[in-house]
This record gives sequence, C-alpha cells and structure tokens, in this order.
Amino acid sequence: MQDFKKIFNNTSLFSKVSHELRTPVHGIKGLAEYLRNNWEKLDEKTKKSCMDDIFESACSLEDIIEKLFQLANFSDNNINFHFEKVDIIKVVQDAVERNNLFITDKNAVNLFLECADKEIKISIDQFWIKQLVSNLISNAIKHSRAKNIKVKINSEKVADSKNVVVTVIDDGVGIPSKELGSIFEAFKQGSNINESLKGSGLGLAICKEIVVAHGGEIWAKNNETGGTSVSFSLSK
Repeated sequence: MQDFKKIFNNTSLFSKVSHELRTPVHGIKGLAEYLRNNWEKLDEKTKKSCMDDIFESACSLEDIIEKLFQLANFSDNNINFHFEKVDIIKVVQDAVERNNLFITDKNAVNLFLECADKEIKISIDQFWIKQLVSNLISNAIKHSRAKNIKVKINSEKVADSKNVVVTVIDDGVGIPSKELGSIFEAFKQGSNINESLKGSGLGLAICKEIVVAHGGEIWAKNNETGGTSVSFSLSK
C-alpha cells in the first residue's frame, strides 16, 4: 500500500494537498465576502447563484477531506473490513443503480451492467467493493466525456484459480498511454481532463487501496475503438 505518511513528508505532494484544499476554501470565502458586502444591492437570482456556488465548493471540500481521511486510514491499517460470502453481481448492480440515479440527463450518458452469470459468490467487504465500483463509474461519468459506460463482470479461470474481473468501460476521450501506469497514484489525473471538471486526484488511489486490501489487482487500458477500460480482479 501507498504510505500516506510519506505523502506528507514529500514537499511536492504536501503542496498539492494544500492546493486542493485551498481552491474550494477560497471559493467559499470569496463568495461569502461578496454576498456580505453587496447583499442589499443584489437581486434574488444572483444571491441564489452565489449560494449554489458556495454549496458546491463546500461539497468539494468535504469530498477532498473525506478521501484524505480514507487514504490515511488505509495506510495506517485502521479500516476494519467485514468479509463475507456474497453475490458480487448484486453488489455491482446496486452501485450501477445508485449512480444511475445521479445522472440527471439520461440522454447524455447510458450506464448499464453486463454479466453472463446469474450469481457469483465471493468473499468481499460489500460496502467497500460497492464504493470502489461507484468511484470508477463516477470517474468515468465526470472525466471521460463518454456517451456509454458499461460495467462488465467476468468470472474466468486463470491458471489454477478462478478470478472475478469487474471492468468499467467507457467510449470517451481515453487516457494518454504514458499516463495509464500512474493514474492510481494519489493526486495524479489525466492531462486531457477538462480543467473545470478536475477533482482531487484521490478517487482512483482509494480504489487501488480497496483492491489491494482484497488481495486483488487493478489496471487500466485504452480501448481500440476509443475510451478507457478500468478493471479489477478478485480471487474466488
């Protein structure tokens, strides 16, 4: 696992943390000051717009802090996993359905699940695997500019063991090949991501920690027809 303490002992990475926290804080402070100084002169529409921006900045700040705490807990082994034999298809399906609820424009993104099996029992912490799949789907929705996102589950025989492979496939802009190997590192993001849509760069790092804690592997590749596939495997 990535040592979170080393992240903060690294000046460059500490600077990135500070930058990520500073951006939403400055947004909240600036807008609040603007409202305080001009409240009586502003119309209701402008006030609502400012409040909406403050709310979004606060949500962004909350998300960054939550992800930082999660990484810290993974590094210090403070996460208590509850492994149980469950149907991973149902867990992934729940994550897909939850993310579909968040897609306001159903014509913009088509999110669906594909699986040939009816049931695949595997020992996992279903809370964290659902979080993992949701993170991958959310990342594809926000950053890939995809029209279609398919979540595929395969149960396949590899050597002497049977693995379950879950893949989130999008038809978006893809990731520069030289960056594919580093996207699971903290604060790393694809260079082709729209600046206005950039997140904390922590989501995929947390995905990796969840997979490693389950004894699995995670990787990404670009599709021949365009877009990216992010896969993780777990032993049955």
